[in-house]
Amino acid sequence: MKSKRLVTYIVISAILVLLLSILFFNILNKKPKLDYYLDFQCPNCSIFAVQTLNPLLTQYYNKLDFEYRPIAFLDQYSNYKDSHNAAVAYLCAKNFGYEKEFAKLLEENYYADITLQKKQENIGYYSENKLIYFVEKLGKNTNDFESCYTTNYNDFYKLVDVDNLAAFNLGIKGTPTIFLNGKEINVQDLNVTLKDLFGN
Repeated sequence: MKSKRLVTYIVISAILVLLLSILFFNILNKKPKLDYYLDFQCPNCSIFAVQTLNPLLTQYYNKLDFEYRPIAFLDQYSNYKDSHNAAVAYLCAKNFGYEKEFAKLLEENYYADITLQKKQENIGYYSENKLIYFVEKLGKNTNDFESCYTTNYNDFYKLVDVDNLAAFNLGIKGTPTIFLNGKEINVQDLNVTLKDLFGN
């Protein structure tokens, strides 16, 4: 009887040690959280992304817990819902696990058109066909994406509006906006902030 209790005690102790080890490992190895709030038809966002953010993500990607936070406000008075369309498309891409590739491609393409001085805001830039084209360009399944986009458009549109409200409640008044570990930092200071954080 005593030997069984001893074995049980040893097993329970071993499990507790293992769980505590996992907990402390996760705490010690927790990556800084970087949240990027953007509107996909915001010119300053694409300029910031291509010129500043993307190079930094390449340098520090394995050291950061990075997430895009699309919001949609530039189309609120427009018949063309480009900001919402792109954000809805992002949510579909997120369903299939390639949202970061997708967001990066959208911003790079938008930036390329800016450099050509093409007007893009609220002109139907992010049509369904164009968004499907971007998915195809990534080599992803366009049928799955199109099905997600058309089936879930209204529900995802509402989710985007919920994200808009959440961003407003955080005090976000425009894009691009960066939060590091829940604290807003000036986008112009991101380079220096990350160098100070990681020591290089």
